[in-house]
Amino acid sequence: MPRITPQPYQILIRIFEKAGFSISRKGKKHIVMQRPKTARPVVIPKYNDVGIDIIRANMRTAQMSREEYFLIFGRPIISDYAQTPRRPPLIL
Repeated sequence: MPRITPQPYQILIRIFEKAGFSISRKGKKHIVMQRPKTARPVVIPKYNDVGIDIIRANMRTAQMSREEYFLIFGRPIISDYAQTPRRPPLIL
């Protein structure tokens, strides 16, 4: 399974919007998103690279699995790196 990597806050907003969240308010440093069936809001800081710990905490709040995250994100769940043909090294 691929790793969760730091992402810009704009991508995280799109991911959580596709999961059914909507922006409830925007501040100078954070964006707060809510969905009717979740108890707590998801808070996304306006960082160029939001850290993995914040992404995972928001996924727990949203009750989102890793599989769902990667399906929404658009990356393959199963790593096919072993089957992909690799380019031979450039020899000078």
